[in-house]
Amino acid sequence: MPYDPAFVALARETAEPGAPPAEPYAMTFGTDALAGLVCGYKSLSRIALDDAGYPPHYHWRSDTPENVDPATPAAAREFTRRLLRRLDAQPA
Repeated sequence: MPYDPAFVALARETAEPGAPPAEPYAMTFGTDALAGLVCGYKSLSRIALDDAGYPPHYHWRSDTPENVDPATPAAAREFTRRLLRRLDAQPA
């Protein structure tokens, strides 16, 4: 099920210079955003990728706090704040 192209474009535009890019990543399985998509909502998943371009520890037993770079959740939170502000500024 595809993401809304305009929403993906907005996410790309929201990424800050010097920060990791907000880019589509083709997953071969559903993410946590699938439920929203199925219900007709514009949804995105934010998934951090490692240097090889893969989501490390994604939903594995090793997906634990000690394997999370503390800067990653903070960067995701700031990205989400910027994205929500941009969404809020759009005409209804």
